[in-house]
This record gives sequence, C-alpha cells and structure tokens, in this order.
Amino acid sequence: MYQVVYSRLVKAQTRSRAPQARADLRRTAELIAASPWQGQHWRGASPEYRSLPFGTSGLVVYLIREQAATVVVLELVWVGR
Repeated sequence: MYQVVYSRLVKAQTRSRAPQARADLRRTAELIAASPWQGQHWRGASPEYRSLPFGTSGLVVYLIREQAATVVVLELVWVGR
C-alpha cells in the first residue's frame, strides 16, 4: 500500500469543488494507493508520471515515488470545464 499525498495546487483545487468531487477524489486516491501503476502513462513523461480518470469529468495526474512507497497527486484536470 502506498501513501498518497497532495501538492499545494491540488489542495487549492479541491477547496473550491463540490463535496461530490472531493468524495470522488478520495475514492480514486484509495485506488491509487492500492495499485498506482494502473494509471495511464502521462504525456511522454517518465513512466512514474501517471494519470487516472475520476468522477464524471476529472483526471488525476500523479507521480509514483517507488522507493518511498508514496504517490504525489500533482494536478487535477476537469474535462470540459
């Protein structure tokens, strides 16, 4: 199991979101903690950078720090918003 931590940007992004969006993010964080490599490789970056859809229109961008057993959620993207 990996520890999931959030960047300052993500913390700021979630403050302004509806409770449902925050709940969706929490559920996705649980999935990432259990199996971080399930996400899709992120835009030509090194393999440790991943993305995973969440909720109805969100995308989580994160970095896997294998040696520290940590996942850093770097950014949230809302599609069509």
